[in-house]
Amino acid sequence: VAALAAALATAVAVAAPATAAEKKRYRFDHGDPTKGVAVNPPTPTPGARRRGRLVGGRIVKASDEVKGARFAVKIFNAAGTTFFCMGSLVSRSYVITAASCGVTAGMKVRVGGLDLYKGWYLNIQTATPYPFFQAGSQINDLAMLKLENPPTLADYADSGVVPIEMPPNGYVPPKLRVSGWGANNSDGTGAAWGGGTRELRSGFMPTTDFDICDALLSEFRDLAPTTQICANFESLEDTALCYLDTGGALWDRRWVAPNKYQYRLYGIASYWAIPEGTGEVCPFGEPNMFTKLRPFLWWTSQFSG
Repeated sequence: VAALAAALATAVAVAAPATAAEKKRYRFDHGDPTKGVAVNPPTPTPGARRRGRLVGGRIVKASDEVKGARFAVKIFNAAGTTFFCMGSLVSRSYVITAASCGVTAGMKVRVGGLDLYKGWYLNIQTATPYPFFQAGSQINDLAMLKLENPPTLADYADSGVVPIEMPPNGYVPPKLRVSGWGANNSDGTGAAWGGGTRELRSGFMPTTDFDICDALLSEFRDLAPTTQICANFESLEDTALCYLDTGGALWDRRWVAPNKYQYRLYGIASYWAIPEGTGEVCPFGEPNMFTKLRPFLWWTSQFSG
């Protein structure tokens, strides 16, 4: 027995350094105004009626029953010339996004529309980050944006826009949807206009046991299992967050009547993990982190009801 124990100890001692050497080291990235993409869209009048990053995923068509565009919000700089983050319409006047996007009053949004340049074009009246947002770790990464002179809910509906609903409880489904106009290649570039796509893309993302993400990432960044959702680790889906997707929705639909769906918002895209030494800036199958919405409903309800 003593000889066997000694042999096992030797084997463990030999194996331990190899295991440590093989462990991935991670860095992190996310969206902010400095990573925005300059665009040359039409120049509408703010408030005018509508005229008509996701790495991987598929292009959403107008005929698709499930449209992330119904509640999706595209956030631009004050001049309306740089698209840099996303959000979700949660009521007539309010949009929820990530505090790490750095949105400020006076910036512009487009609400709804499958094309990046389509949708209601509105000013942001106020931007309120969650008061306990931790910029270093991006814990509590959410903000509420108030829109200036938004259309009525009926006018929204006429143009295909429907605010997304908050989660009814703390349950998070094992597989959710993401959608966006972000970069469409794992190297962080995109066809056509240098960093993103004009057409909305959508895909699936499985949630990941938080203990797994804690073991992978906690050495490199503080985590908050009660207020974050980790997703996508070792996923077989060809979907991952990338530049310009930050602030977007982790969502799903619920069938409530023939040809009628209820859209539910579970998380806000915060950041993604990148193994050191890889040439990819938005890799597939690595942890993507979202702010879990349910614990913050006491705060968001003060704005949107």
